[in-house]
Amino acid sequence: MSIKVKWEGQYTEDVMVLQGIQQGAKLSTTLYKCYNNVILDSILKSGLGACIGDIQVPAPTCADDIAVLANSTADAQGIFDIENEDLEHFILHCKELEQIRSKYCSKIEQTMDEIDTSSYRKIIQQGNLLQLIMDCTSKDINCYSTVYENIETLARNMCYEMHLLRTKRIKNLITSTV
Repeated sequence: MSIKVKWEGQYTEDVMVLQGIQQGAKLSTTLYKCYNNVILDSILKSGLGACIGDIQVPAPTCADDIAVLANSTADAQGIFDIENEDLEHFILHCKELEQIRSKYCSKIEQTMDEIDTSSYRKIIQQGNLLQLIMDCTSKDINCYSTVYENIETLARNMCYEMHLLRTKRIKNLITSTV
């Protein structure tokens, strides 16, 4: 899939979107909240972007779309520079969330080991752990349908717990710096 950015009536070249989740997947709303709510809060607190009167409107949203509104390219770039974390970092690499991640990944591994002890290791070796967590029904993930629901539940709970911890820590950082 590709996207274009519209600025002053002109469009950029196509930009390839290299990660995402199947539309309508059970985890999509949870992942959206985990990732985007913190970004939207950061944008709002930055004071950058457009205003209508004294109301800030730098990043209005609709469903899973976010628009960035700014009065200058510098302001828009400032908004884009606020958050550079991606979904893969949040789910797989953030050190602050390792305790939660390792707990749930071991449960996912146990669930998959009930079918085939090598399937989880193959997924890890092929770099498909993020895909397994986001959508275990993907054609790249070969596990039996009876396991899908258990893995989806574990993944959803993991993402939610990670989101709660991350939000709590960010609120503590903001509170301590104000």
